[in-house]
Amino acid sequence: MLDAGTTALKDACVTRTISLWGALLCLATSACGPGGRMAAVAVVADRDGRGDLVYRVAGIFVDAKVPWWMATESAAGSDVASMAPDDLMPLNVCRVVSGGSRPKTVEGFRLLDAGTVTFKTPAADLTVPTTDPRTGEGPLYAGAFDAAAAGEYAEGEFYAVEATGGELPPFGARLAAPPDFQVERLGFTTPGPGIAPIPSQADLELTWTPAASGTIFYVVIETERQAVVCRAADTGRFVVPASMLQKILGQGRIRFERLIEAPFETGFGGEQRTFPGTYRLGAARTYAADVQ
Repeated sequence: MLDAGTTALKDACVTRTISLWGALLCLATSACGPGGRMAAVAVVADRDGRGDLVYRVAGIFVDAKVPWWMATESAAGSDVASMAPDDLMPLNVCRVVSGGSRPKTVEGFRLLDAGTVTFKTPAADLTVPTTDPRTGEGPLYAGAFDAAAAGEYAEGEFYAVEATGGELPPFGARLAAPPDFQVERLGFTTPGPGIAPIPSQADLELTWTPAASGTIFYVVIETERQAVVCRAADTGRFVVPASMLQKILGQGRIRFERLIEAPFETGFGGEQRTFPGTYRLGAARTYAADVQ
C-alpha cells in the first residue's frame, strides 16, 4: 500500500476523474438513457515523471433509476481516468469537461455491495479497500498499490479483479496487460518531478510508441476546474487542438493511458452474470503540466 502522504494526495483528488467521465457519458446519447444495474472496474498501472509505479484500482457498482452517468458523477471515485465503455465516446475526438468539486447529491441511485473485491497480480492478491462516500450511498471500491505490494507491471501478464458477491452475484474478470509505452514529445520521457510547459497558442502534437490492434489511447489534460479528455486510435500520433488547450489554462497534469477492455465473465463460482459489467486494464504515464 502507499504511504500516508501519497494516500492523502490520492484522497484529495478522489472524485476528479469519475466526475469527468460522468460528463462524457452524458455527451453520448446512449449514455443518457434509463439507469439500471451497471458495473465498471478499472486497473491502471501509472508511472509518474520519476518513473514510480502505482496501480490504481476502482470499482463502481450502481443500481440507478437516473441515468448511469449521473450516478457515477455524484458518487465518489478514485483517480482512474477511463471508467466509461469505449463506445460512449467517438474515436479521435477531444471533449472539454468540468472538473472541480463533486456535484451535490443526485437522488435515485445506490452503490451496491459486491462483497470482498480482490485485485490479483502475478505477484500478489490484494484486497481493494471500500469507502462510504456519503452516508446512505453505499460502498465504493478504490485503492492504490505500489510496486512493492503488487509487483512490476509486465506486458502479457494477467491481471484480474474478482468479487465474492453481496448484492451482486460473484464475478471475475481477467485480461493480459497491454504493452507499456513512452511519450516522445515535450521531454515527457525525462525522469524527474519538473513541470512540462504546454503552449496553448499552437496545437499539441503528441507521439508515442504505438501498440498492436485492440487498445485505445487516452490523453487527459487536467487543470483546477476543467479538463480536456481525448480518445484516440493507438497509432502513435495524436494532435490536441489549440482551441481545446485555451479553455483549460493553468497548472495541473497530463496523463496518457493505453487501455484494453473486456466484459465481465458470464459465469464465476457457478453463478451467471445478472448485470452488465466492463473491466478495463491499462498502462499510464502522468506528468505535472502547465498550460500557458
